[in-house]
Amino acid sequence: MHATEETYDRTIMRAERLTDTNPYGALTLLNGRKDSLCAGPADSALYELVYTEAVHDLGVTLANSAYIDRSADYFRQCGDRRRRARALVQTALCRYDNRDWRGAMLLAKTAEEVAAGTDDDFLEFRLAAALALMNTLTGHHDLVMKYRRMELDAAQRTGSPDHVALAWNDMATEYLRINRTDSFMVCMNHCRPLLEKAGPKVQAVIRTNLGCYHINRGDTVRALRLLTQAYIGCPDRMASLRLGDIYAATGRVQQAERMWYDAAGSDAPAISKSALKKLIALARTRGDNKARLFLSDRLNDVYDNDIPLETASSLVELQKDYDSRRGERLYHANLMRMGGAAVVLLMVMAGVIIYHRRKIGHYGRVISRQNMTLEELNTGYTRDLENYRSLKQRLEALQQARERDVRLIEEKTHEMEQMQAQLATYQNDRRKPEQWDMEDRLISDDRVYALHRRASAGRLAEPQDWNALHQLTNRYDGNLCALFANHSNLSPNEINVIILTRLRFIPTEIAVLTGMSSQSVTNTRARLLQKIFGVKGGAKDFDDRIRSL
Repeated sequence: MHATEETYDRTIMRAERLTDTNPYGALTLLNGRKDSLCAGPADSALYELVYTEAVHDLGVTLANSAYIDRSADYFRQCGDRRRRARALVQTALCRYDNRDWRGAMLLAKTAEEVAAGTDDDFLEFRLAAALALMNTLTGHHDLVMKYRRMELDAAQRTGSPDHVALAWNDMATEYLRINRTDSFMVCMNHCRPLLEKAGPKVQAVIRTNLGCYHINRGDTVRALRLLTQAYIGCPDRMASLRLGDIYAATGRVQQAERMWYDAAGSDAPAISKSALKKLIALARTRGDNKARLFLSDRLNDVYDNDIPLETASSLVELQKDYDSRRGERLYHANLMRMGGAAVVLLMVMAGVIIYHRRKIGHYGRVISRQNMTLEELNTGYTRDLENYRSLKQRLEALQQARERDVRLIEEKTHEMEQMQAQLATYQNDRRKPEQWDMEDRLISDDRVYALHRRASAGRLAEPQDWNALHQLTNRYDGNLCALFANHSNLSPNEINVIILTRLRFIPTEIAVLTGMSSQSVTNTRARLLQKIFGVKGGAKDFDDRIRSL
């Protein structure tokens, strides 16, 4: 049976269109209306798919996967690969939530194969996010990052700020897990501009990540503000755990205990274990043996349900085996297609040969019946000679034009070399543009040239000019962003001087754009050398350091 779009109930289809960007709205349309909306198996299959997607997108787990299993089977029978792949992803998440890790991984890999070529960016986002989540169990960083990058690519194709922000945050979470703080901050710098556009849930997880980062740096004031905002906006168990840590460190034990109890209910074993251990220690301090025994039993349950090391290893092998078998299937399928194409080609060639032989025979008989005169032969020969001469003259003209183009290229190349030498005279290190070690899209950006023109006209840079320059740096210069993240004590003016120096603005331009005197610019660069790099020296030493990042 093949279901068409007209087969499904209109309300269910409207909810399906909502689920990618507004899962709560989709759930509102469907909740409690299954009996009234579903007129047959087609409606039931789509209803369960949309309902399960919306529930999972809202962060809720489901204990039973029987309904979504039936949806996946229905779409398989219908030949609807896109909806079948979506149903398989949701079934895999149900199995994952119920600790059937091997079954979950196998279903997710099946969904990956079924989804190939469906051209559904939201499906690819959910699939990559699910596989990345499952691979966190294995501790295999390369596999996690492979799917996090696929998740980010799919999110960017959707054009949804919510999905893009969530993808950057998920990647940042993985970097935070392995303690790569520089990479973490690069990801978070991509999240920040999207924060206000994202929904409450995404805002909460981003603020929770930033709060955890600032706790690790010892900045508990900023961490408390971010984690409190996250907890109020959309309660997050990691936020509860870290808020409890801050409250405990500042003597607010009752508030800490309440937060830890909240965190202990997390589906993430690492969060739950950490919270229960803190609560057990608190109960031991109070001498409350009853609470300590109760909490110890809960902690043992978490450890009992934790993924064994051999299972984690087997999940990695399962993926390798599945990808290998999939590659073999694709190879054999391609081989069969190529074999079929070769057979068709041979048949066509045989037909062409037979046809041409018949044509040649026919023409031979025609020629034999005709008496071609000498005049006709001479006419054809003269015509061909004229065509040959015309083609020869055209070829000679093309060759002459090519020689002129080569000379012009040589002249312009020489002019370019002279211009590079001229530009080098403005630089204190006398380097030509080709030696500046900067991406061309930074140096040649319209926003950078606009600032050069302002400096040439003797005009200060406006706030919007600085904002545009900062956005350009955040997008293309990760090393400079990392430097700023590690030196939060820099003033806006110092940041502007650093960016202009890195982009090869000469000191007199910097003075005009910032409204400083040339001497102040020189003093500021020398002072920044000590402030950022901890060494003494002159402005030129600072320039060399900043440009070599």
